[in-house]
Amino acid sequence: MTPWNPAIFSKNIPKECQDRIAGFQQEGHKILCIAFPAEGGNRWSVITNKGFFNRGIPDECHDKMREFHKAGEKVIWVAFPPAGGNRWSVITDKGFFNRNIPDECHNKMQEFHKAGNRVVSVSFPPAGGNRWSVITASTFFNRGIPDECHDKMREFHQKGEKIVSVGFPSVGGTRYTIITRNGGFFNRNSPGGCHRVMRAMSNSGVGQLAMVGFHPSGAYVIVSDADPAGKPQPALTSNGKTFSIDDYAANLKAQLD
Repeated sequence: MTPWNPAIFSKNIPKECQDRIAGFQQEGHKILCIAFPAEGGNRWSVITNKGFFNRGIPDECHDKMREFHKAGEKVIWVAFPPAGGNRWSVITDKGFFNRNIPDECHNKMQEFHKAGNRVVSVSFPPAGGNRWSVITASTFFNRGIPDECHDKMREFHQKGEKIVSVGFPSVGGTRYTIITRNGGFFNRNSPGGCHRVMRAMSNSGVGQLAMVGFHPSGAYVIVSDADPAGKPQPALTSNGKTFSIDDYAANLKAQLD
């Protein structure tokens, strides 16, 4: 498990991925997205505000990300459908490119793009088939995801909270994580410790939650928009008593180890 840093928290993800995340942070990169192909193992993609690093993802996906980067487009998201193989979606600040994702999902992304509604993320539940969620800068569209997840996303939207990402643990069923632009979130049956860590990161006062990447093994990584160097955690005061976020985090980490 990684040391506490309110910008990123990971549990049991591949060691090389963990090290690359730490390297990016030390270099001043802000992590935007971390994704894992369905085949699992040491396969992953880390996207930052300055670039990306891939390991074991489909060659064409890596090449397309490089092509976007060379063309001056900022890659902001990548996702891999559960069927595995050469199936993926890359999203940039100006557009996207899909390979072998459900036709209806691709068509909906095109529809949003043509209407000037920028796509910011896409995700695929582990059940596969024509199941997906597309999120834009202002709205979303779901197909075949758990009903409760869809209803909760609508509830957030109706309250004026814009959704930025939704994730689905590999176990399947009614398991999901929703994150909104103002840092709000909702989990249902997330992996052990995930909800507690998200709550601690959200309460740390140094950044808002952005996304959760779920590895096929059950591992996960939580990303926030906090300072990549990890700003000093502020002391909190309650009823005249002051306590340290660092001490709270150390206690939480001990419980999860």
